Amino acid sequence: MINISRTARNTMFYLCTMLISFNLWADNNTDLIINNVISAYGGENLTKAKTLSINEVFKSTMPKQSETPDTLNLRQTTRAVVIDFTAQKAQVTQQLKQREITFSQRNIFKKNIAYHVNLVTKTYRKNSNAGIENIIGHSLLLNDIGLAWLLFENRSSVVKLGETSIENIAYHSLVMIVPSYGELTLTIDKNTYFIIRMTRSHPRLGEIKTDFSQVVSRNNISYAKNTEVFYGTTLNLFVFERDIIIDAILSEDFAVLDDYQQQGLDLTNHEMTVTALSENTYLVGKGHVNSIFYVDGINVIGADIYAGIMTRFLALKKHLNKELVLDKMIITHHHIDHLSGLNELTQTTTKLIAARAHNKEILSNITTEFDLNKLILINDSISLARGKVKIYDIATAHAAHNLVFYIPTEKLLFTADYFHSSIKGEQIIGFPDLINFRKSIEKLNINIEKFAGVHGVRLLSYQQLLDATNNYKPYNLTEIKKI
Repeated sequence: MINISRTARNTMFYLCTMLISFNLWADNNTDLIINNVISAYGGENLTKAKTLSINEVFKSTMPKQSETPDTLNLRQTTRAVVIDFTAQKAQVTQQLKQREITFSQRNIFKKNIAYHVNLVTKTYRKNSNAGIENIIGHSLLLNDIGLAWLLFENRSSVVKLGETSIENIAYHSLVMIVPSYGELTLTIDKNTYFIIRMTRSHPRLGEIKTDFSQVVSRNNISYAKNTEVFYGTTLNLFVFERDIIIDAILSEDFAVLDDYQQQGLDLTNHEMTVTALSENTYLVGKGHVNSIFYVDGINVIGADIYAGIMTRFLALKKHLNKELVLDKMIITHHHIDHLSGLNELTQTTTKLIAARAHNKEILSNITTEFDLNKLILINDSISLARGKVKIYDIATAHAAHNLVFYIPTEKLLFTADYFHSSIKGEQIIGFPDLINFRKSIEKLNINIEKFAGVHGVRLLSYQQLLDATNNYKPYNLTEIKKI
């Protein structure tokens, strides 16, 4: 039997204790965890990558944006992201399909300028104030390997280290601060060092939780095939197809603008602007949000209650320099953005006119005391101001009930969301739901010569509507090019 002295035993105990303490310290060391995470996703294959391409398909929910309040539409996005780290270039091409609408667009970043390309009209607009993160940011936040790369780039910003528990399993927890995105909390598997969750706070949406699963390893990197994004406890987005490649040879047309022309002059009002459409009709707005007002003596009838509706009305009063009463406002449809000014009006004397089908949705968005007698619900149409203004309920894929605002003497129709035009000389491009819109207003059998809209400052002619819908040809990126 080997005899060990008390001193030797004490020395061995001390050394073992120190070793255990060191291992515990090392296991919880911030740099060690960061290094292990980066290693799990490819190590230098990732950190020294010259290019990164992400091809993915995902579906996202459209809460409070469906054609009726009681349905939920899904938007499918097919996206190809290419990042050239060496040249600081990026390109994001995506096709978005929702209801009867398909959008095909491309965003390019190079030479410190962002270009937003309309692939249908082959035009672009520039933004010199955008950074590369404005182009690729959403893609990086949606991918665990993108978060690993951000962790490598922003490792000095890690401000907290600890543990979190999910279903009684302990995980590492790192918090890092990323420019433009703020504080991101990463939940990391203690065995694999893969990121299983990222959470962040959004000023409007609250907590956003992004979960990653089904990790695959290929081409010297690892990444999750599936992603689920929750707004609070509600599922908002899920990725069901993804392929990621590093150091691929970029195509010759990567980040090239030769096939596109710069858009014409942007006519958007950056200050609150009152535009007279006739002696009694005014378009009032700022940015991409407008309301229309018809002045009948001191009484005013308006349409669309986007947030800031009272600011727009007060701007009209100041412009005309007369006392006015906002008698009635038309709620064009039930989408949440078009109800965002609702509570600005509930404590006023203004009467609200809406489609009967939207009664429940409107009341559920009123957060203050409200006299129900001030809500006028219609089924088909209503005549106001002794026939000077008429409201019609039309149906399209955008909204099964959408109130349009018609001024017979001006042959002017005001509507929401069927066209956006604020570029001088911009061509109006047809799409299936614009054809639905045309068919719906043709059924009204009214004389229309021009249109005004919520989201554009240009008046459009009826002939432009005819040209756009008659010449409609489907444009499809049948397969977004994979690198």
